[in-house]
Amino acid sequence: FKVYYQAWVLLTVAGGYAIYYWSSRHRFLAGWRIGISRAGIVVALVLLAGALYYPAAAALTKASAESPTLDGLAYIGASERAAIEWLRANAKKGDAMVEAVGGGYTDFGRISSSTGIPTVLNWPGHERQWRGAEFSFQDREADVERIYVTPDGDEARRLLDKYDAKFVYVGSRELSKYPTANVDKFDRIGQRVFDSAGILIYEIREPHAASQQR
Repeated sequence: FKVYYQAWVLLTVAGGYAIYYWSSRHRFLAGWRIGISRAGIVVALVLLAGALYYPAAAALTKASAESPTLDGLAYIGASERAAIEWLRANAKKGDAMVEAVGGGYTDFGRISSSTGIPTVLNWPGHERQWRGAEFSFQDREADVERIYVTPDGDEARRLLDKYDAKFVYVGSRELSKYPTANVDKFDRIGQRVFDSAGILIYEIREPHAASQQR
């Protein structure tokens, strides 16, 4: 996966030697061989010119943003950013969370990636690429969906405990992905610790605390 990162390093080494090898022999060539060598130089220069176009074009494209910033969260809504900041401030090392599972290169997984808090699963396609098989996570997508849609608080707790998940995030992506989501049960097995503009974060109580609450 992405072996071209290593390939560029190897090509750099090989390319340096190729230039040395060509330059040390080019002046001794004659006849049709010198013609081929010169044609090779032209091709190499055309390819080099094409490659040099990208850095300049990419720099101009990236610099044309209306409000350039190094803040990767500047483009998201205020409520979602506030939720991310809350989790950053309150989650402890070793905590895990649950959010909706979605496809690669989408908004899904944004909360986990922005906070550094591990989530049960996101971007399953990438997991298949990295791991080469699904056996290590094949039940996780269904488990996450069940956590959101089941009306049974005990079932939700059992699944949350299975992954040591302390926080449950409920936002627009969760409600869109799981239209039959039942979030009331989270009030029974946890505490609503964040509530802003339709975004909820629940902190799941320890089992003994939940039994006392009932």
